[in-house]
Amino acid sequence: MSISGVGNNYSFNAANIGNNSSSRVSGEQKKFNMDKEYKLQANSVLSTVRIETGESIGIFYDETSTKSNPVMLAKIIDADGSENEMKININDVNPSDASYVEMLALSAHLKTEGKIEGPAGAFATMVFNARVKEANERNIYAKEDFMPAMKEMVNDALKDGRMDTYLRYLKELDIYSNWGKKSN
Repeated sequence: MSISGVGNNYSFNAANIGNNSSSRVSGEQKKFNMDKEYKLQANSVLSTVRIETGESIGIFYDETSTKSNPVMLAKIIDADGSENEMKININDVNPSDASYVEMLALSAHLKTEGKIEGPAGAFATMVFNARVKEANERNIYAKEDFMPAMKEMVNDALKDGRMDTYLRYLKELDIYSNWGKKSN
């Protein structure tokens, strides 16, 4: 599960999420501190917290970013408090071979540009969370092909009769499928 905020500084207390105080991580049960407050990163374009691992990811436009060459800076705070930064050239992101962090950055940029309607990162986040449940060894830096899982989500929305969701996902799928193949 992840909690995301777009352009706002949200925080939440894990105790408000429910009674599920454990999750499968790295093949063993991990207990959460239900009294811990998780904070999304202030002044970010997109901020997300992965409850299972405690990682916080804030996506910001880098100072070198331009309209024709958007560059995002991902600030990652691991559960142990260590901080990492990752620069992402948005024009180089390939949804068929991208990390979760790269997909969040791409989604945040697309949302900022008005190209996707849903909350920035929602599609990528849902796909990644499904993958984490399938294979606990996956991490936010591992490259993978997001396209098959996105196509499956689109098809599931159609099968379930969720037409508004289906149409939104279909539009987003088209954007991600064609990203980098034509001028952005």
